[in-house]
This record gives sequence, C-alpha cells and structure tokens, in this order.
Amino acid sequence: MRLLRRSGALVALIVACIVGVARYEAFLTIENLSNVLRQNSMLGFVALGMTFVILSGGIDLSVGALLAVAGVVAAMLASHGAVIAIVGGIGAATLLGVLNGLLITKARIQPFIVTLAMLVMWRDALRWTTEGAWVQGLPENFQWFGLGQSTGEILIFAISLVLFAVFAWSLRNLVIGRTIYAVGSDAEAARLAGITPVTDINSRVTGAETSCKYTAYGI
Repeated sequence: MRLLRRSGALVALIVACIVGVARYEAFLTIENLSNVLRQNSMLGFVALGMTFVILSGGIDLSVGALLAVAGVVAAMLASHGAVIAIVGGIGAATLLGVLNGLLITKARIQPFIVTLAMLVMWRDALRWTTEGAWVQGLPENFQWFGLGQSTGEILIFAISLVLFAVFAWSLRNLVIGRTIYAVGSDAEAARLAGITPVTDINSRVTGAETSCKYTAYGI
C-alpha cells in the first residue's frame, strides 16, 4: 500500500505497458517505442511545469493554449533567425504566464477561472491569427535542432531525461522544492511557519511552468 501511495503513477505505467505487450504484438517494436517517445517528449516538458503548479496547490487549464501561442510566435519569427524566434517564443509564453500569475495572486481570482478564460481567449485568438492553418515554410535549422529527424529525436529524449532528473532532484533537495510542497500541502500553515509568502512562491512556479511550455514547443 505504501508503494502505491508513493509510486502510484509508476505502478500504473508498468501495468499499462504489461497490458500493451500482452494485447499488441507491435508494442515493443523499435518503430512503436520511437513513435511513443517522440510524441510524448513534448508533453513531458509541459508535465514538468504542471507538476510544480499542482504541487503548489494550483491548476492551469490554459497550458495547451499558451504552448500553442509560444509555438506560433516562434514559427512566425523563424525566418528572422533562430535566436529571434526563441526569444519571441519565450517572451510570449512568459508574458502570458505572468499575466496568469498576477490575476491569481494579486487580483485573487481562482486559478480555475483565470486559466479557463485564458484557454478560451488565446485559443480563439490563434484560430483568428492563423486562420486555422499550419505555419509553414520553417527554415531547416529551426526543426530538429538542424540535425535531422533521427538525431533530433534522440537528442530530445536525452534532454528529457536530464531535465526530469534535475527537476526531481530540485524538488527533493532545494529549499524552493520543499517550500512548494509545504505551500501546496497547507498554505496557511506554511505562512505561519515563516515560509516565503505564498504569492511569491506561486509567481516563481508560474515562471517555471511557462519556461517548460516554450521548451516543449522548441524541442
């Protein structure tokens, strides 16, 4: 029971893999595993940011919309160079994430309401801007780090593993990580214990999440 409480998600993943192996002959093929890793690496980066948000007691329903905004901005700026595209994407995600954070921590609006409104607003704004079409004509060096798809996929997976390890270590060993756990468990108790103001922690968490959103698109 203790294992299920502490590692329930890992146990569920193992069970899902066992069922997949038993049900589908192609489940363990190189092609299928490569496809799963490629399609889920981006979601893994988003999940890293969302982990911080959920642990701090918050929620973000706009994560997909803001990820799309960062991607479209970067793609539209790609013709001006990779550096400008990266800065533009990061800037867009950061500004919108900060707006979310300010509305939640300063205006005292519930995260569910703020992020749901942002989801609808930015999704429709993107649909109007792009007219529902893909942004095309991206430079070769903007895709897969300019290394080709096969090498790019391997590099993305390697970066994923490194970032997961860094984030896991940070949550367990750094002050900010333990503080996030404390605030998410009981914000009032954390405040009485002299921990950094909850609004400050939420702002930092929002910044970490927006960085993960753009990283997810960028790679």
